[in-house]
Amino acid sequence: MVVSTLPVLSEKHSIANFYSSYMKLLLIHPYFPYRGKDLFPLGLGYIASAARKYAEIKVIDEIVHPFTIEGFRAFDPDFVGITATTPSFNRAGKIISIIKKEKPSAKVIFGGVHVTFKPEKALNAYADIVVRGEGEEAFVEILSYKTLEDI
Repeated sequence: MVVSTLPVLSEKHSIANFYSSYMKLLLIHPYFPYRGKDLFPLGLGYIASAARKYAEIKVIDEIVHPFTIEGFRAFDPDFVGITATTPSFNRAGKIISIIKKEKPSAKVIFGGVHVTFKPEKALNAYADIVVRGEGEEAFVEILSYKTLEDI
């Protein structure tokens, strides 16, 4: 599943300057083999909703639609948020490796259950920022260019 949203424009922003003034955020729910119901990754939905004032957002749920380098190039994000549970951690690491090779300037923000309990593994996977716990507020603070010490 791929979901795209445009940010909510305030009075100071117009459609004319939208593409030059807003950053792009790609949120990814990595594939993992499992048996169960397919459910949209609600955590990424919450982050997308909280961050929509700051960025054009695209959400990829790999259970439904795979991450591709062509799609990454076409969207050309400034930030990439990846969530990981233990079964999806290795796939998340592979995606980060692809992203860093393709666009080293893209900031990778890594979160999720596995990352919350094993943050050192997330940093070893070449993430730029690790978010432990709920990510909605942290993403807004990161996208509004707060320093890491203030978050």
